[in-house]
Amino acid sequence: MLKKFLKSNSRGLVLVIVIAFLAILLPLTWVIVNLGLGEILQARAGIDRDIAFYAASAGEEMMYCKLKAIENSATGMIVWGDTISGIVRTQPPSSGVSVGTYTTTVNNLSGTVFGVVSQGTANGKTASLCAKYGYTTPFTHGVPLGCRGAIEMYGHRWWILTSWVRAEGPVASGSTVTTNSYVQITGDTLQNQSFTDISYWIRWDAGNNIWVEKEQYDTDGDGSYVTDVSGDGVVTVADCLADPVKEAEFAQDNTYTSDTEINDKDAFYTFYTFELEQQQGELGISPGEANYHSGDTLFGPSSVPAGTSVVFVDGDANILFNAANWSGGASDITIVAMDDINIVQPTNGSDDRVTLIAYDDVNTGGVGIFGGISGDWVVYAGDDFNAYFGGNSNGTIFADDHMTVDTVAAIPGLLTRDFDKGTVDWSDPDNVPLGLPSAYPRVSYNFRISDETQAQPAGYIPVWHRY
Repeated sequence: MLKKFLKSNSRGLVLVIVIAFLAILLPLTWVIVNLGLGEILQARAGIDRDIAFYAASAGEEMMYCKLKAIENSATGMIVWGDTISGIVRTQPPSSGVSVGTYTTTVNNLSGTVFGVVSQGTANGKTASLCAKYGYTTPFTHGVPLGCRGAIEMYGHRWWILTSWVRAEGPVASGSTVTTNSYVQITGDTLQNQSFTDISYWIRWDAGNNIWVEKEQYDTDGDGSYVTDVSGDGVVTVADCLADPVKEAEFAQDNTYTSDTEINDKDAFYTFYTFELEQQQGELGISPGEANYHSGDTLFGPSSVPAGTSVVFVDGDANILFNAANWSGGASDITIVAMDDINIVQPTNGSDDRVTLIAYDDVNTGGVGIFGGISGDWVVYAGDDFNAYFGGNSNGTIFADDHMTVDTVAAIPGLLTRDFDKGTVDWSDPDNVPLGLPSAYPRVSYNFRISDETQAQPAGYIPVWHRY
């Protein structure tokens, strides 16, 4: 009977067991599936956040590249608060499939530190990155060493004695730069460069308060002049073709009366003795005035008149052993010579600047402590620049024809020659030396990211944060 009962109810019991099993299995399955989905979603979210971080990193890299491009530019300037945005695509980029985007901003944190903040986004997830860098401020000055022609620099060695030539770059030449193994150049050595021609055929337009270009050979700028009929690069009486009117015009334009031709020297002379005076007011550098010197002139210790801004020498200017300041306090002196400038250093105090402008050559030399420029100097030689023996200087030198630097003999410390770039920033036009040719070549250090290895505060090790 029991057997019959069990047989008749087995189907119901199985059904009960199956239902009970399903009652246990279904919740368990739901828990397992839910946990799995949660893990998948969390993993996906983590992957998206990682992608977002790498998108932010890509944005930081792009901003860094932009800043480096500005650093290497001659004219670019940083705009603090600048923001760039971009899309990070899958490989190959031409697929057009995006994996994330970034928005990156650069800001000035202090006078020596800037920060880059970049936010990346991927599938709605975001990540941010911040990087700090040190930097140096904008600076513009004349090219440390430059020449339209060839540059030659030589140091010397004898036995264990060595005299060095050391120069901060760029050293830029319109031709070639020749050195030997005892020359050290910090910075670029640039050969076969193009320079804007320096011209003194300009006049001051007082009505419009601007410099304007004059026709060549029109020294007085009145619009009338004799042309170079012979084509030899100068105008002489022969170019007047015996025309009395042209001969009178020739006499009027031939302002530099010690020669019989109108050339660039007349323009040079007129620019300083007339046009510059028109622009600046009374400088005392016209013939017969206090700062105009007729013939070769010697400037000994502290012999430049106190308070003088420009001195004009109608001949050679010879400058000897000015170990003291040009005047009692800080001074900024420009000496212009129609012929050569010969200078035995030192020439000024540490708070002074001396600008030397010669129509012909600038020659300099010194020995050890008697060969150093204490302050800044700025040199323009219409022909050659020659530096022999030793000395050091901060500033800029440019020659139109040729540059020679030679320590002559191997006496370390006494005949070593150092050229360092200037310390006065010319970004402000008021800081540009008075009387400097407008086309004088300059270099700009508009923005420079500091190297991690530099000493503080110039250097700044990048600090990265992820949040």
